[in-house]
Amino acid sequence: MKRGFIPVVLIAVLALVIAVGGVGVGLAWKTDILDRWLPAGVAEFLGKWETCRSNSLGFEVGYPGDWEVLEEGGEVPWNCVIFSKDYPRFRCRLEVWTLQDQEEFESHQNQYLSDPDYKQSTLTIAGVSAIKLVHHEFPTIAQIYLKNEKGDAFFYIFHWRLAEESACADIFDRTLSTFKFLK
Repeated sequence: MKRGFIPVVLIAVLALVIAVGGVGVGLAWKTDILDRWLPAGVAEFLGKWETCRSNSLGFEVGYPGDWEVLEEGGEVPWNCVIFSKDYPRFRCRLEVWTLQDQEEFESHQNQYLSDPDYKQSTLTIAGVSAIKLVHHEFPTIAQIYLKNEKGDAFFYIFHWRLAEESACADIFDRTLSTFKFLK
């Protein structure tokens, strides 16, 4: 065999493998096969989103369209909206609470800020700085405290999931990125 023949064959085989792989991924993307490859919840995360607007509580937030929304009244306290979804292997839940005033906000927040079991970090939501607290033994639970720039609207956002599921965390992050103050 000639010396130049082997590299040509290898390049041809490599091109064929890449072409077949590309067609396979393309077909998987167009069908539900890709959904079976992705972690549970990611397909839902990429799906249609709705907006919950609560004029009485003073906020607006996006959420996955197939999640259950429980608004104030009935079993839900007057100052809360709950978003939740049970997936085959895990459950996600997000609660948005309004707190009456600065005193209630600080009282609620301070009971956790001084607890050494909670890791504290800051993040920005709706253009304002917020405090995020995560218990070191229960990293699937997070508490977020924020108030609007005027200091007259106070929120406590609580989210939890029943498993170390990254799709749930991604959904929470996307939900928080859509949060808006109405007051």
